[in-house]
Amino acid sequence: CENQSWLQDLKMRSQQLQKGGPIQSIEWLPMVRDAVKWGLLQASEAFILPSHQENFGIVVAESLACGTPVLLSDKVNVWEEASTGGAGFVATDDLDGTASLLRQWLALDAEQRQQRRSAARA
Repeated sequence: CENQSWLQDLKMRSQQLQKGGPIQSIEWLPMVRDAVKWGLLQASEAFILPSHQENFGIVVAESLACGTPVLLSDKVNVWEEASTGGAGFVATDDLDGTASLLRQWLALDAEQRQQRRSAARA
């Protein structure tokens, strides 16, 4: 299956990035539901959705409801609300934009990340 090849390529690339880089670990999960999904959203530092198009992005609302900040592309239709509310960051839907989202998040100190969590809950 072509998707399996793509997934294996992503896993290989992530392993290369983890060596000496800022990425501590990446967990590759199947689809999650119910209590597992809510637990993962609550335990996450941030939810990243660098999508090319999202009509609404219910998972963004779910993340915010859990107090999890969101890092979104400007193609997710609720990007403006998340950004103006201080609940996350927004960038373009390309590699540079996604890298910018990650850099912005990683540059925050613990207090600034907590402020984003509080804004997400609000």
